[in-house]
Amino acid sequence: MSATQDDGYGPYAPTPLKFTIPKGWPKPPTDIFAKNKLTEEGFQLGKKLFYDPRLSSDKEVSCASCHQPFAGFATFDHDLSHGVLNTFTTRNAPGLMNLAWMTAYHWDGGINHIEVQPLSPLTAPNEMGSSLDSVIKFLKADTAYKRMFKKAFGDANISSQRMLKALAQFTGSLVTANSKYDRVMNGIDTFTRFEANGYKHFKAHCASCHKEPLFTD
Repeated sequence: MSATQDDGYGPYAPTPLKFTIPKGWPKPPTDIFAKNKLTEEGFQLGKKLFYDPRLSSDKEVSCASCHQPFAGFATFDHDLSHGVLNTFTTRNAPGLMNLAWMTAYHWDGGINHIEVQPLSPLTAPNEMGSSLDSVIKFLKADTAYKRMFKKAFGDANISSQRMLKALAQFTGSLVTANSKYDRVMNGIDTFTRFEANGYKHFKAHCASCHKEPLFTD
């Protein structure tokens, strides 16, 4: 069947999304969307997957359970993040911001591609404790997901590769570009006296590792 035909889930007409590099920011070292066209439909599918606890073995832990949106997509209220069946992870979940500028993921840099990154938390027994087979089986049985995969990729075929691409579209689009720091650097806001003093000390003692404007290396 042609991707332009209607197979019961509506015609394939994705809405392109433009990934914009914020003013004053460097160009990302790689284009994470070069082989994963960023669309509204792909982003929304990735968002649904990210917040869905049914992907875990006990149906209670989602990606967002550890990467909490209100905490910069990290975990701030526990030393270690919580996995399925009240287990503890071995680390505190890192923030998922500005991933498009990263070439290494996880605290140890052990993952080198954003589309591969979710495999570890999905399958780790002390994180989401699931398996790719069980996740794909669940997704294929869900009518809403069939519809969303069709809108995002042109047909209702659900695969691990497509799931990971959708997740990458969502997480790769998380950009912190309108903080007070950004507004000050762009000349549309000013630091308070205390903030300016803190920035001066930061530049003198911290910036060699926490390089602006991403505050990491």
